[in-house]
Amino acid sequence: MSSTQETKGDQQVLLHQNDSGLYYSQQKTINNVGYMIPPSSYFWLSIFSMTFCFMPVAVMALIKSVEARTHLKHGYFEEARSASRKAKIFNLISIVIGLTIHGISVIFIVIYFTVIGKHN
Repeated sequence: MSSTQETKGDQQVLLHQNDSGLYYSQQKTINNVGYMIPPSSYFWLSIFSMTFCFMPVAVMALIKSVEARTHLKHGYFEEARSASRKAKIFNLISIVIGLTIHGISVIFIVIYFTVIGKHN
């Protein structure tokens, strides 16, 4: 597989030719220093969300964070950025749902013991 690089303003365009002769391009945003800052995978936040928050959504966050790491490892920065963004969104949803469920549980526990305390 051969590749060529072109810089256009603040974007770097990579043109690749794979074995079947097809071309595709990938744009990477470059900061002012001249190198690209890799996106966060939010892996540890996903682990935290799975442990303490709403697990079904946190599993999706973990899958997207692993995808972000894999894409970053192979140099697919746009795909890594997209997966990273989705992992962040799933983590935030998991945390909000988890905090809501825990908050409602605490309210019900306080109400329950307040009512039982009045009857005894």
